[in-house]
Amino acid sequence: MHETKADAPKHIPEQFWEAGIYENEYSKRDGVWRIQVFNYRVVYQANYEQGWAHSDRTPLVVSHFTDVYPRNVRGPDELRPAPPTWPDTFVMPFHYAHPVTGKR
Repeated sequence: MHETKADAPKHIPEQFWEAGIYENEYSKRDGVWRIQVFNYRVVYQANYEQGWAHSDRTPLVVSHFTDVYPRNVRGPDELRPAPPTWPDTFVMPFHYAHPVTGKR
């Protein structure tokens, strides 16, 4: 968060580390490509000074949705279980075959 952002929420640290994985899905309607599923999974968020090795299981900034659109105007169309975050690790199950081996 830049120091000039005086209106930034106080619970968001000015600096933090974050890592995540995108696995988006797209569809083509009427000749136009659109994002069908925007799937970003946070692996960790950590205080900048302490580093990721000392990150908490609860992300600093991201909170999981608890309701869907339209009841939550910023919510997703459907709720999916949140994956574990660091230090609990997992292998993200991509929905497509491996580009080299062809295996799922």
